[in-house]
Amino acid sequence: MIKRIFIAITVPLFLVLGLLTIFGSNTPTDAKSSPVPEVEENKFHLPDTTQILPKNLSGEAVEYLSPCLNTGDYSVKDCMDFQDQFVREYINAHSGDYLAISNVSTMFSEPLAGAVRVNNIQSCAWRLVLMRLGSPYLSDLDKDITKNRCEAVGGVRDQTAVARANEILKIVRSHRIHPIAVPQVQYDPKRDRDEQTADE
Repeated sequence: MIKRIFIAITVPLFLVLGLLTIFGSNTPTDAKSSPVPEVEENKFHLPDTTQILPKNLSGEAVEYLSPCLNTGDYSVKDCMDFQDQFVREYINAHSGDYLAISNVSTMFSEPLAGAVRVNNIQSCAWRLVLMRLGSPYLSDLDKDITKNRCEAVGGVRDQTAVARANEILKIVRSHRIHPIAVPQVQYDPKRDRDEQTADE
């Protein structure tokens, strides 16, 4: 009698364990042997800015970049060159350089090769900075460009653009940021007075 009970219990138990072994796991049998795919590094082809100082500003500039892709007019390399220039000009703009500020505003408004994300607030803010800093290079054309750029965000009195311009001006007027070389415009701070006079 006891033997029959033991058999009646153990046989179904073995059957259940066998079924669990076959069907109980959702993991493919060869999962352990398949290598884990590696994550592609530098997926969006961003330029290496680790050597561009000051790092806090270069890191800030990188946040505005777009993924570089091959297009009909520009290659990934073209896009990366524009991005490298943008990062460098972004730093120099914080030093108060007239041409750098103008270029950064333009890159935010009309980015070449899609290298930078369009940001009309930033574009307007940098134009406001340019006008408020003053420069011997300023002209009536600058006034017209500033008006046009800021129209996209409601005009030169837009509160967000004005607030951003004030933030930038604090850094510029602190004179803590020193310009760096921008090979794309042949600018070398050791040789040139500013970007406007580069390669003269």
